[in-house]
Amino acid sequence: MEFYFLSSCLGFTFGTWIVGATMIAEMFGTNLRATAATTIPNFGRGCVIPMNAVVIMLKPAMGIVAAISVVGTTVFLLGLVALIFVKDTYGREMDYMDLSDPDPA
Repeated sequence: MEFYFLSSCLGFTFGTWIVGATMIAEMFGTNLRATAATTIPNFGRGCVIPMNAVVIMLKPAMGIVAAISVVGTTVFLLGLVALIFVKDTYGREMDYMDLSDPDPA
């Protein structure tokens, strides 16, 4: 039973990671898809370093549990804000010229 519980936990956490990477890749055109799918998750991994630094700075003042709770809540709220403002690409024409690019050559 413990094996099934741990397998379920791993499937849930890595499954959401894969869904996130797929969503990121789908937001870019075909020529940037692989770059985005590998680079942006690495930024997510890199964010662990400043998160750990903030936990270490907050730990003496409020304890380890409260420091982790503050950092975790902040990260989840930032994620929700990002999720609210992300534009869905479903049904959008993907063959278009980006007019913000000054030199489209």
